[in-house]
Amino acid sequence: MKTGLKAFRRYVPADLVRLLIHTGEDARLGGQKKELTVLFSDIAGFTSIAERMTPEELMLQLSEYFDEITKILTQYRGTVDKYIGDGVMALFGLKGGGGEAACNSAIRAALDIGVELKRINRYIREHLEQEFRIGIGIDYGPVVVGNIGSKLRRQFTALGDVVNVASRLETNAKRQGQTVLISQAVRDLADADAFEFGAELALDIRGKEEVQPAYTVRWA
Repeated sequence: MKTGLKAFRRYVPADLVRLLIHTGEDARLGGQKKELTVLFSDIAGFTSIAERMTPEELMLQLSEYFDEITKILTQYRGTVDKYIGDGVMALFGLKGGGGEAACNSAIRAALDIGVELKRINRYIREHLEQEFRIGIGIDYGPVVVGNIGSKLRRQFTALGDVVNVASRLETNAKRQGQTVLISQAVRDLADADAFEFGAELALDIRGKEEVQPAYTVRWA
């Protein structure tokens, strides 16, 4: 059983595994509303990068990249929701400490990922003459978090407009050559003494009728 649980937690959030064991609840369909910070990270131009690598090289480098950024996300109490191709979706506030604490943790994780990426790219350039460039988007607000899917197969995830906005911020970050873009909601809650925010950017986010403000961020 111990071996099985160790393997199981590699496929679903460890916090969910602990919760199900503690409460004895079945992983039934449905969810509950929470205020969470959602982070999306994705590699720019991944298709063209993949074309210039063998499948073995691609798997090796992508696995190392995921391993390192997952360590950082976990260090800042983030929960990896899923890996989507070359992208990652993570939730902050699921373990408690929502609001300001979750926003600060997500930003710190994003900035540390940017630093770690430089180390990873040094190795990639040396051996494969390639490099990864990423975009990260962060938003905060209400989501429904729980199990979705069918009776035979389900997935633990978060749903809501916040997820969509974080994903769009990540896309815009890559387009504008930025590493991290945060929403107004995150900017309002984040620690102004710990971070330095760029000028407001007006983004036309698909699915939104009004232009959305966004900000770059770095260590103060």
